[in-house]
Amino acid sequence: VLASTDGVHLDLAIAVLGNGSVAVAFATGAENALAVAIVDEDAELMHAVNKLDNITAVASLSIAPLSGSQFVLGYSMGEFRSPGFTVFDEQGAVQVSPVMVEQLDETSKVTNNQSVAVVPTSIFGFAFVYGRMVDTVGVVQVQMYGIPRPRTREPHNTRPAPTAAPRERSPWPALWALVIGFFMILVDTTIVSVANPAIKA
Repeated sequence: VLASTDGVHLDLAIAVLGNGSVAVAFATGAENALAVAIVDEDAELMHAVNKLDNITAVASLSIAPLSGSQFVLGYSMGEFRSPGFTVFDEQGAVQVSPVMVEQLDETSKVTNNQSVAVVPTSIFGFAFVYGRMVDTVGVVQVQMYGIPRPRTREPHNTRPAPTAAPRERSPWPALWALVIGFFMILVDTTIVSVANPAIKA
């Protein structure tokens, strides 16, 4: 599925994404340019291969899935194998522009193909690990990164859902209860007043 006239080189990395698809990163062409493809569970290409011509001389690749179906792709590139990474979405489109972790030179490069690794630390963060030279001594560097949380888009012209208006109670039943109550008191007082002389006799 990834065959192309540019050729696919041995530098390859894969990762299963949150939606069940598989992200495949590889170097292609005469300049070892970075390319990303998304395939389904039947190894069918889901989206067109995204070739990043500005990332060339790729020597090492590593993928880590992030939130949802995003993934981060780490790589070493260029003459001195400088480490960098890019964040992609589930369609293989760039979400975070290529980030150069460190620009290496003749004194700090690793003599062989530099290895990099990306390891998720949370749904919105990852650790970037790579090797480099410091005063002729090889060391391992670890950098921690976080990515912006994806924003949920709200549809235009949205209105809050209508809520049922509170039912208004009529004041009339309460008024009738008061009138009847006072009437009963009046009747009771009248009966007692009329019966009082007969009771005293």
